[in-house]
Amino acid sequence: MGLTAAARWRVVAAWQAIRPVTTRLPFKYGAAVLTKVPVLHLGLRLEGPRGQQATGYSADCLPPGWFDKRPGRTLRDDVASLLFTVDQAVATALAAEPRTAFEHWLAAYHAVRRVGLARGETPLTCGFGPALLERALLCALGRAAGCEFHQTLRTNLAGLDFAALNSLLGSLTPERVLAVDPLETIGVRQTIGLLDPLTPADQPPGSRLGDGLPETLEEYLLVRGLRYLKIKVGGQLDRDLDRLRTIARLIDLHVPARCVVSLDGNEQYQSLGQLAVLLTAIQADPALQRLWAGIEYVEQPLTRDRALAPALLADLPAISALKPVIVDESDDSLETFPRAIELGYRGISVKNCKGVSKALLNTALAAWHNAQRRESRYFLTGEDLMNTAVVPVQQDLCTAMSLGLSHVERNGHHYVRGLDHLSPDETASCLRDHASLYEPLPPHSGQLRICDGLLDVRSLRCIGYGVAGEPDWGWLTPREQWRYEDLGLSD
Repeated sequence: MGLTAAARWRVVAAWQAIRPVTTRLPFKYGAAVLTKVPVLHLGLRLEGPRGQQATGYSADCLPPGWFDKRPGRTLRDDVASLLFTVDQAVATALAAEPRTAFEHWLAAYHAVRRVGLARGETPLTCGFGPALLERALLCALGRAAGCEFHQTLRTNLAGLDFAALNSLLGSLTPERVLAVDPLETIGVRQTIGLLDPLTPADQPPGSRLGDGLPETLEEYLLVRGLRYLKIKVGGQLDRDLDRLRTIARLIDLHVPARCVVSLDGNEQYQSLGQLAVLLTAIQADPALQRLWAGIEYVEQPLTRDRALAPALLADLPAISALKPVIVDESDDSLETFPRAIELGYRGISVKNCKGVSKALLNTALAAWHNAQRRESRYFLTGEDLMNTAVVPVQQDLCTAMSLGLSHVERNGHHYVRGLDHLSPDETASCLRDHASLYEPLPPHSGQLRICDGLLDVRSLRCIGYGVAGEPDWGWLTPREQWRYEDLGLSD
């Protein structure tokens, strides 16, 4: 159909389906432990100004204890809240007059926040449904125009208006924010969860899975050649330091080049002073010097309700002089990054579950502030909330490669065994259409192809949004037929 200026589309149909995914290992982040999770898929059909049709889709997991960490909530509660935001976003789009994709997303963003906050949902939860809607819209735009995702963004087929989101950005356009071409490779920043074994000696007798994949950090360093690590710290100084020393020893043994590290505070710190004690101890420990040199930033040490409180941030400039601090869970509105910059934070996370337009907005804000200071002070990072194949991980990587994020947190490939959760047709499609990204995993599955710690993402430059084929809708459970009890959990 060819590239055109941003057109206004009517959303004429939407459907949802769910895929249950079971982890091979428990994934602990903060107080939550993930063992089973539903992955929601959304399909949209659009109608253009000349009656042309376009179809797009998106998908994301519905995890416990990340969007809403209030005590007493269960996975069932969290799933219900996230599904509510999707239903509200879709209903807003279906009822709307023809709009650009950006206008559809922005209208859904405001509508879901208005209704969701009134019923007691968290702001972070309210952003989920509009973000899922937006990704399906962007997928449809690319397919209609016959272009890949980076072109869709850079030529602004969505009609993104930066000035409508932040007056600082004036007439700035995505073309001026994004590089001419997306990245071709992206580094895998492996998550080291608080429960993850570091060496085989950490695994109790008889606990090895023996499923053909690495199970410990040491095995990942040896088999996958990792050079990027995301280390979760728990706010308990002695325990964290002991664990960091073991990790540092493994880096010394198995990573010949520089190892890039991020520390994830996971909202476990009561004060920045407590974090400063940890950083000072790492800096002073002879066994941790190489690890210290590799730390690029610290992610979200304070709880989301305290992280942007000025009275608690007196130590932030001194800490940022040691290592930059970024916000993640506190990023619950379009105003978060400007406010965080004013308070002394240096960066903010990119997650597809928080929205593509929001990520572009924050990319533009970082560039604007860096230009004012004439230094690369502010930045974005790629973080992963448990993305799995096909749609979630490939669309997330598409966003990262377009934004120029050279390494991103990847944990789905560790906690879920390869492509085992897919249908045979989906697995075959991954191995055929994205052969540089996946490799066979005997006997009948596949897995991400991680070579020297990198993913080759060139195949994601396909028409649409990173996925050459279609989800196998027949393999998924239609939303209207799915029940929470299908997960087999007892809460």
